[in-house]
Amino acid sequence: MIIALFLTPVVAPESKSWSSWADFPPTILHGGSFYLISNSDWIDAMDWLKHNSLEDSIIASWWDYGYWITTLSERTTIVDNATLNDWQIKKMAYALITTPENSWQILNSHYTEDVSEYLGEENVVEWGNESYDDYLLGQEEKIASGEIEEACKAVSATDAMKLGISPQSCFPVGSGLDADYVIIFVAGERIDIPDSNLFFYTLDGGGDESKKHWLIKISNHERSDFLLSDGNTPNSNFMENSTLGKLIPFSVYKYVEINTGRAFDDYQHGLIPIYLKDIKYLDPENDPFYLVYASPSFYSDMPGPMTSVLIYKINPDYTP
Repeated sequence: MIIALFLTPVVAPESKSWSSWADFPPTILHGGSFYLISNSDWIDAMDWLKHNSLEDSIIASWWDYGYWITTLSERTTIVDNATLNDWQIKKMAYALITTPENSWQILNSHYTEDVSEYLGEENVVEWGNESYDDYLLGQEEKIASGEIEEACKAVSATDAMKLGISPQSCFPVGSGLDADYVIIFVAGERIDIPDSNLFFYTLDGGGDESKKHWLIKISNHERSDFLLSDGNTPNSNFMENSTLGKLIPFSVYKYVEINTGRAFDDYQHGLIPIYLKDIKYLDPENDPFYLVYASPSFYSDMPGPMTSVLIYKINPDYTP
């Protein structure tokens, strides 16, 4: 009787039993996408990063992937699953949704540099309860009162790790992120175009392309500025003027009615976007970011579910 009680949840109900969950691949093999596929994209991408970036490189990505990056590539991340400072998560979300020029200023600027104008002064005050001017005034008052001897000097997380000291951020909410690379993850379906070597794509498979509405909300942007009437489909402003839209290496080709297969040039409620592959940032001389690595699945010619890890170098020599 006791043995039966232990065995029952293992085999019943059939679709929800413990044994059925054993068939699910580890999350890193499908990137947390909606497709329970297995590939080595994340492992390969982190191996590339480990052997092709400087040891003190700082990696910007959405927080979902922070532990994988830290563990597998042995690089410092901007945010990860243990980030307790919600303003840091909001800054990362803002950097992904704002314009590429603003994003470059936020991500590329040194951690001692004030980037409030690119984050939005009102956001900095809301997230940190203090403007940069108030911070400077506070430093002067503390020095005058003898509370501190000199103004705060910031130490980066990477430098602090090397020196064995605690990292210090003087004005963290409004300071630059000092990152070297941006990683995004996309997921969707690859659809074969008959009698050609080309493919159509659908996105919204659980990668960063599916998290855009949360990134928009978290970063204090207006959803209507970036999404169409269904609250999910990206509009032209998202695709052409947001950093995430430009980093996603696909562009809308048509809008399709699923039941009939009819294609339209303009969006109507109920249609879904069909994409073509389109890498927007490749130029290391003129682009704010440029693609340096795409995981193997990005180049696959097999129809079906697709996930891709894309690594962009932040161009330190870019001129806005």
